[in-house]
Amino acid sequence: YGQIVDVYLKTGCEPNKQWAFIIFASNAQAQCAKDSTDRRLTFPGSPGPCEVMFAKFQGKNGQDPLTAVSGGTYGVAGAVAPAGM
Repeated sequence: YGQIVDVYLKTGCEPNKQWAFIIFASNAQAQCAKDSTDRRLTFPGSPGPCEVMFAKFQGKNGQDPLTAVSGGTYGVAGAVAPAGM
């Protein structure tokens, strides 16, 4: 979908509750990834497709107002991973 700048995979979550941040080099690339995978991408053993959304920063402990990802990179976050992952 484009050039990936960074990936963060949250581990240690309960099955089917994992999530990741994938940072793309441009907004257009992130939008393409979101449009192509949101509620379409499935993993073996998962109960349903992933939900993909644009990541929002909310500051420490979620107390700040939502703001878009900054710094010239654009992120999408995906949730729902295969069972047992």
